[in-house]
Amino acid sequence: MRDMAYKELRDILNPNIIDCINQEKGVAVLKENNPNSKLKKLEIHGLHKEAVVFKLDVDKPAFKCKSPYLNPGERGLHSGCDYVIATSKEQRNILLFCELKSNDIGGGKQQLLSATPFADYLFSLLRIHKNISRDVINSFEKHFVLFRTRGRINKQRVKNDKLRKEPFEGINIKMGENPGQIDISKIIQ
Repeated sequence: MRDMAYKELRDILNPNIIDCINQEKGVAVLKENNPNSKLKKLEIHGLHKEAVVFKLDVDKPAFKCKSPYLNPGERGLHSGCDYVIATSKEQRNILLFCELKSNDIGGGKQQLLSATPFADYLFSLLRIHKNISRDVINSFEKHFVLFRTRGRINKQRVKNDKLRKEPFEGINIKMGENPGQIDISKIIQ
């Protein structure tokens, strides 16, 4: 994504969902605000200095519905993952969908998948209203990652810095324990 497009993405997003990153270090701190959550934060390192990090799981009534044009009672339609990160790494455009879970990862995969239509909608807005080319939009690799507290994932022990892939509904979700911090290059391998 050319550097100007980061600003354009920020321009179309509600400022209440954008998280700050440490631009000097290229670090974003993803936080889980649910008081019952055991996984409170995760640092993602290696982000581009202009990366955009936004939260889709905002605990405010105005953000519980993705659009007032959609049926609010339709189960799962308004769900999404905790965070989405737009960045570049090694001259690759990356769109990273992140979900933080405690012990129960139930619903996490669906939350990751459910966030993709919103990202597609944002890219459509960028193309139409900010003149971002189709080539730039189509160059984005989508990566999905689910972190949970230490333990087992589907009866398989996974080391902190190792992620394993699991197919789900046509996408590969990388899953692992919360390492506290991880470089994006380990996620996009």
